[in-house]
Amino acid sequence: MDMKGFGERFGLRFDHVGCAVNDLERISEFYAGLGYSLGEITDCPEMRQRMRTIEKDGFRLELLSPYGGTRAGLQHTAYMCSDVEGACREAGEAGCRIVVPVTRHNSRRFAFIQDPDGIYVEFMQDDEGGRE
Repeated sequence: MDMKGFGERFGLRFDHVGCAVNDLERISEFYAGLGYSLGEITDCPEMRQRMRTIEKDGFRLELLSPYGGTRAGLQHTAYMCSDVEGACREAGEAGCRIVVPVTRHNSRRFAFIQDPDGIYVEFMQDDEGGRE
């Protein structure tokens, strides 16, 4: 799997880490106690989960609570990019499994691939060209 130069070609910038959690409210209280600011809880029926983004010192953590429960732990890393369709296509051509093809949610397009160890990697692009 040759991904050499991929990050530069698509202007990848780290955005957040996504973690699956068993109890969104309980985990939110825990991280609030550590000084994280809490975003609103969002229900995402199209993704079959509830989620909340929390932030501390510029680090963003996306807490994901899938409907029906899950095994808690690292779910994905996420990157803003300049061309989500091109990034997804090139990753697939390099042998990465496309888990979620390019999809739109609000004003953002995103896709998920798997790294060689099976961890999800999300590529995102805002309609305006990305989060600064």
